[in-house]
Amino acid sequence: MLLNEDQIALRDVARRFAREKLKPRYQAREAEPGFDRALMKEIGALGLIGVDLPEEYGGLGLSGVTSGIITEEMKKVDPVSGITTAAMNRMIPRPIRS
Repeated sequence: MLLNEDQIALRDVARRFAREKLKPRYQAREAEPGFDRALMKEIGALGLIGVDLPEEYGGLGLSGVTSGIITEEMKKVDPVSGITTAAMNRMIPRPIRS
């Protein structure tokens, strides 16, 4: 699959974040109870949440494929953060897109 420039840029951001932020503390986060809201805010600040949400609602207006690319990069090192990001990108905005 050939990626466009936006997809490559977001993939690289997600890959770097996963490697530098998610991977080092993955096992510690898994052992801790609760949900790391600060981590999700950081992921959002990087533009990795709301990717396929229309721009008029604060998203980037990109494709679901782009969202999937981000999810895959994050799931490689932290399955929980990857799935959480996927849920935030695909499930929560669904009523807005309908």
